[in-house]
Amino acid sequence: MQIDLGNLSPLRMMLPSELVLATKLTRKVARLRERWRSTNSGKDLGPGKERALSIDISVAEGELESLVDGVLARQLGLKRYMVVHVQRDGGHEDRFQLLSASVHFGFTYQGHRWMWDLEGRRLRKDGSIGERPGGMAIDAGVITRRMLDGSWVELHPTYAEEVA
Repeated sequence: MQIDLGNLSPLRMMLPSELVLATKLTRKVARLRERWRSTNSGKDLGPGKERALSIDISVAEGELESLVDGVLARQLGLKRYMVVHVQRDGGHEDRFQLLSASVHFGFTYQGHRWMWDLEGRRLRKDGSIGERPGGMAIDAGVITRRMLDGSWVELHPTYAEEVA
């Protein structure tokens, strides 16, 4: 089965200001997580500082997730709690209920790239929502969502340069 892979890159879907903010937030989250790891998972800090660092990490991750949720809703119509089927090259695919979305700069076989990181609960064989985690990092592929009547509809992106 040949699928037509659409370009779902965050670079094409985000406005320049959103990309700058996403870069700042991903660096901030990485810096805070590294600080957490370097302090023996917060144990070398006092209880107050450990809690404050944990809260800082949660706030930064929440800001990034809020930014990504807004971009995906505007560009793809993709929202939290939707049931989606994600396909990418190489035959990789997954069906899951979307619970969280983020963006990261990661390594792919094509080099370092910005990618969406979609996570949720995987569907069972009968189509009901299960307990196992599911998800996928994607920058090119096809995303379809399940409608209430059980049919699947492909989501087509509107790119930032078309909107601006």
